[in-house]
Amino acid sequence: MRNERVQKNYVDYGFGFPVVFGKVRMVKVEGEWAPDIDYGLAEKCVIQAIPNKPGPLTGNQVRFIRLHFNMTLTRFGERFGVSHVAVKKWEDKGEDRTGMRWAIEKDLRLFVLKQVNVDANDFVKLYDGLEQKLPPDPYIIRFRSGSGSKPAEPVWIAA
Repeated sequence: MRNERVQKNYVDYGFGFPVVFGKVRMVKVEGEWAPDIDYGLAEKCVIQAIPNKPGPLTGNQVRFIRLHFNMTLTRFGERFGVSHVAVKKWEDKGEDRTGMRWAIEKDLRLFVLKQVNVDANDFVKLYDGLEQKLPPDPYIIRFRSGSGSKPAEPVWIAA
């Protein structure tokens, strides 16, 4: 009996929103197939991909960002100049767009980029790209398979 297989595409909802992993090694655990994913590495890859999302952030993505940086609703709200109630309303949108003002969303994306990547060229490139308001279409993140210790390449695709 084989206890391993490779699944071409695996959709994971563990981050609060769908993330598609390509070519995932699956292992049989207590009779059930489970993905063999390094979730610590996957979380780092997801947070690095968030600033470049081509559509508006969803409530679940805002919650993921806040929790990733271990911020309370109040502290997160203070950082972006809104009340904790506003942050809660954004997060309560779930898979829907938050409805936050574009200036706040740009600031939020730049905040994430600054926290995970201090390369000035990436910062300026993202800022220039955010000058145009993003399309309202829903997008999901998909990771192309990586090799060895190299993380997978994230790609945003229309849902």
